[in-house]
Amino acid sequence: MPSLLFDAAIIGFLTIDMFVIGVFMLQFFKHGKKIMTSLAFLLFGFMLISGGVVFYGSFIEPQRIVVMEQSIDLRKDASTTMPHDLSIALVSDFHVGPYKKKDFVEKAVTKINSLKPDMILLAGDFAFGDEPPFEDLEPLKNLSAPLGVFAILGNHDYTESNGRDPEDFAL
Repeated sequence: MPSLLFDAAIIGFLTIDMFVIGVFMLQFFKHGKKIMTSLAFLLFGFMLISGGVVFYGSFIEPQRIVVMEQSIDLRKDASTTMPHDLSIALVSDFHVGPYKKKDFVEKAVTKINSLKPDMILLAGDFAFGDEPPFEDLEPLKNLSAPLGVFAILGNHDYTESNGRDPEDFAL
């Protein structure tokens, strides 16, 4: 239910936003520069930017898979040599539910495995919503790393308020 209210709020905001922008554009084409007062220009700019931010944050950014690389030198003594660099993939915030499905998780697993990490750490927030489709997490079984795959639950996965049992997440 909360996700439906959130969806309605997003769609409502974007509808009002596009209506205001449309009215402004019609008035601009009808009256030309007369409508370009400072207040009208600021309102138009605000609506254009805020609508773009809401649209990007709701529909584009959640579907992106971002890989960031960071090198950390853990050697205490610079003369110590390691046989090879250790590569760790830290992954979090899948948030499967009404907005992200199995195909997103499959895409993420393919990307992670293509990096060929020595170890994979899953840092939680697998689920979103009151009744997430846990079957959408099944592609995580295909993660592979020589030193293992380790996971913990996040705050979206288990809380006393949603009554979920950590065993619900066993893969």
